[in-house]
Amino acid sequence: MFFSDAFCSAHAQLVVDDIEVAAEFQPHLMQGAGVGEAEFLMQADARRVAARDDGNDRVRVRVLARQTENGLHQRARNAAAAALGRDVNDALRSALPRLTRSFDIIHLCGKGKKDASIAEPGYVQYEYISKELPDLFAAADIILSRAGANAIFEFLALAKPALLIPLPLSASRGDQILNAGYFARKGYAMTLDQAGLTPDTLFDSIHDLYDRRLSFISAMSGDSTADGTDEVLDVIRSESEGSKR
Repeated sequence: MFFSDAFCSAHAQLVVDDIEVAAEFQPHLMQGAGVGEAEFLMQADARRVAARDDGNDRVRVRVLARQTENGLHQRARNAAAAALGRDVNDALRSALPRLTRSFDIIHLCGKGKKDASIAEPGYVQYEYISKELPDLFAAADIILSRAGANAIFEFLALAKPALLIPLPLSASRGDQILNAGYFARKGYAMTLDQAGLTPDTLFDSIHDLYDRRLSFISAMSGDSTADGTDEVLDVIRSESEGSKR
């Protein structure tokens, strides 16, 4: 979800995103609990993988070249959908009357998870967003999200403070718990365990994040390794040139 003050001077804007999957892992956990489900499925089909190493035995993995046959993308999408429950959506909606006093909220709730009965001023919901997503990021002051690595490293690159609620071990390999803990230790985000998620804890955490947002922005803006675009492009160009030979 995205929260921001871009639309109303008396409000902040929050974007809530409950449809992320993970890609970060520790090397010795590659075949175990640390791999995000989608990337775990795609690694078998990948020819090249790009990894971020920050000197702390952690890497961020993004599959660069993969086959599109055999329903690979659908397998990844199904894995993500199966892992996500309604907990974050339900807690947010229960807290809406209080949250919308301070925030305009854009809620990306996932396929089949819109609630047509809600007519709360300052709140809009979508199953998914595609080409408009960069605009939502630009408008957002803070973000509420799961802790998939593809998502959280976007937040880092854009210096967007986030409240991360990682998928619990009962619904994942544990990779999002590692991701959220890592970002919290680096001062990039706040975390809230799903076991402690209630409308009250969510309300308090969102306000705490907004009040402290400048400190998170400062920490992320000071990370010289946040943008690996040039390095990833080098790998893509190398793969492309190799395939032409």
